[in-house]
Amino acid sequence: MPNSGFTNEAVGVKYGDMDPFKILCQLAGLQTADQLKFHGVREVPWSRGESVYLIEEEDQYTGHVEEGLGTKNLAAEMMDILSAWERMVKNLKQSHFSSIAQCCVAMIVNDMITLGVFPMTVLMHLAVGDSKWFKNEVRSNALIAGWQLACQTSRCSWGGGETPTLRDVVYPRTVVLSGSGYGRIKPKERLIMKNVQSGDAIVFFESSGIHANGLTPAREIADTLTDGYLTRLSDNSTFGDALLTPTHIYVPIIEDCILEGVEIHYGVNITGHGWKKLMRLEEPFTYAINTLPQPQPIFQFLQKHGNLTDKQAYETFNMGAGFAVYVPHSEIEKVIAIARRHSISAWCSGKIRKQGSRKAVWIQPLDVLYEAEELAIR
Repeated sequence: MPNSGFTNEAVGVKYGDMDPFKILCQLAGLQTADQLKFHGVREVPWSRGESVYLIEEEDQYTGHVEEGLGTKNLAAEMMDILSAWERMVKNLKQSHFSSIAQCCVAMIVNDMITLGVFPMTVLMHLAVGDSKWFKNEVRSNALIAGWQLACQTSRCSWGGGETPTLRDVVYPRTVVLSGSGYGRIKPKERLIMKNVQSGDAIVFFESSGIHANGLTPAREIADTLTDGYLTRLSDNSTFGDALLTPTHIYVPIIEDCILEGVEIHYGVNITGHGWKKLMRLEEPFTYAINTLPQPQPIFQFLQKHGNLTDKQAYETFNMGAGFAVYVPHSEIEKVIAIARRHSISAWCSGKIRKQGSRKAVWIQPLDVLYEAEELAIR
């Protein structure tokens, strides 16, 4: 591997290649927006490029998200194999696919709530390389149970989905797991308007671990370890089990904040691009972070064995912070209390400032700086 370490770029996940395509798709999609007039609705133009796409109706907004799990299922498949003997001896009917089902749903619904959309329904898309994949009842039942529980946690309905067999496209022993979600904002006053102000506070919600981003570098690291996924971390958990900790679902927190009148100016689901995602807004602001979470052992392990600098680690992984909201200082304690009510730690991590046309994220305790040109997603 290059001396730069196991970054997304180094293992072939190159946002510099992917993001221009996404931008071209958005520009082409913009030319279709006038078709909504046939349905008596219109798009919210500034929602293009956001985590959720919005349509404005007479008395509500509706939102749609499409998301994928990425390669986390490959870690689940490997851990199912490695734990097969133990499960057989103990007669355990378990599979790690229950965990990754929640991760996939979380990727969808956590994007929806960034603008205040309450998820109503989520659909699963499970593409397999061989239809025999479904014959493993323990694994299939775990996936079903995990998806069901995640929808219940997200306060939404599981509406169905699609299960194509894509021979010669997907490897026979694996799957591609993704899905989509639909929700609404009603009344319309509950829309999170991107109304960020200089002086706003940045409130982080803890992550449960790696969530569903950065798994490709993590899997590459596993291949370099003598014990692979069974390598023990400082808390005595295995590397594989730590990678497969279910992603937190933040829907109940954000919904309760909105229902209880908390003034949220913006929400950020910290996924791809890591902490650079904090400057997703088009309007230029600087985001000064002065209080860091204590990263879980998985992140210390990844940074050490992946030979990652602090800057590389915080643009690859969530490093202990899974979601952020930008709020007036008067709302900080209320947000923290609501998160605590849902057994999620939250804290004020920094402040937003207007400094002319400058856009940047500055992680002060580590002296890590990301400038605007390092996040080209629009």
